[in-house]
Amino acid sequence: APDDAEVMVASKVTDLGGGTWHYEYAFYNRRSHRAVDGFTVPVGAAVITNVGFRDIDQDGGNDWTATVAGSNVSWSTTTNPIEYQHLYNFRFDANVGPTTGQAIGDIYRAGIGTSFNISTQVPNGATSIDAGPSSAEELRLTGDPNPFSESTRLSFALTRQQSAKLEVLDVTGRTVRVLIDGPAPAGPNSVRWNGRDAAGSAVASGVYFFRLTTEEGSRTIKSTYLR
Repeated sequence: APDDAEVMVASKVTDLGGGTWHYEYAFYNRRSHRAVDGFTVPVGAAVITNVGFRDIDQDGGNDWTATVAGSNVSWSTTTNPIEYQHLYNFRFDANVGPTTGQAIGDIYRAGIGTSFNISTQVPNGATSIDAGPSSAEELRLTGDPNPFSESTRLSFALTRQQSAKLEVLDVTGRTVRVLIDGPAPAGPNSVRWNGRDAAGSAVASGVYFFRLTTEEGSRTIKSTYLR
């Protein structure tokens, strides 16, 4: 993020034989005060098994939640982010060998930007997060999962680089948080909302709206947050 410091991701893929590959990711927070609370790896059509996670303590109650959905493997937390000089491990098995692709990390504390891209090894055929529309008429905004209890990932795609604004609104139409506001690149874009407002406080359970406004048009979707 523009106002933050370094995090690092190392990956290792091991051919286990029999058409199975083991993917390991070491996610290290070198100097970031804002910390990291989400990690998403695109897996395309690969069959995913043995999804795992390890942090620095012995408390299984604060392990990150893992989700395999929408051609992605995602881990997220609301209480146990990767803080300064901590290293966490993420892993899974897939029936597809590796290629270089784009994963996404999510930022825990409020500031400029809410996520960042990571060039790393991913299952072949899954080079980016959630490919989207190919024309302005097909502009879409999706949220997954819905309903959600910890976080939901919002995805859209643009035919060219342009200004984009993605807002979270409550049922009264009040802006709860602005997730994106500025130039967005062509192709797939993705950001995660963790149920927190602009001040970093957890919002109440209920219905929320996500409004995307671009030079190609506007889309609004509804989602339910369950705390």
